[in-house]
Amino acid sequence: MKPASLEETRGSELSESFAERFENLAMSELRLPPSALRILMMGTGPFAVPTFRALLDSQHDILSLVTRPDRLQHRREKSPVNPMRALFWSAVINGVVAVPLLVVVILLVSNRKVMGDFTARAPIRWLGWATVALMAAAAGAMVVPLL
Repeated sequence: MKPASLEETRGSELSESFAERFENLAMSELRLPPSALRILMMGTGPFAVPTFRALLDSQHDILSLVTRPDRLQHRREKSPVNPMRALFWSAVINGVVAVPLLVVVILLVSNRKVMGDFTARAPIRWLGWATVALMAAAAGAMVVPLL
């Protein structure tokens, strides 16, 4: 058997130390509930849209979505819009627009002139305002890194 060269020995030591560090990081900092996963999805085109929609609706933590860059439109393609990018931005817009809509809904169901005898009681109103606060904080947390 041929003895390992100095470069090969250093390379294996580096690989082992990197593997050990990654394992320690995974064991200490990336603890997840047993039912939740951190997912990096790679997908492009209409084939990936239903899968990404299902992942968005699940309890899993989606780290990132990787798609290929937009291409120039060819004659056979019906739309130059990347469906994955469109799905992502529609979810972002939905989350931001939902906050003022919830405010209007809560104000309407709290108004006796509008709702009559069916006015929302205090626990329902508090739950509604808590939802508004949570969604506004999530939308704000999403916008702050962009500034």
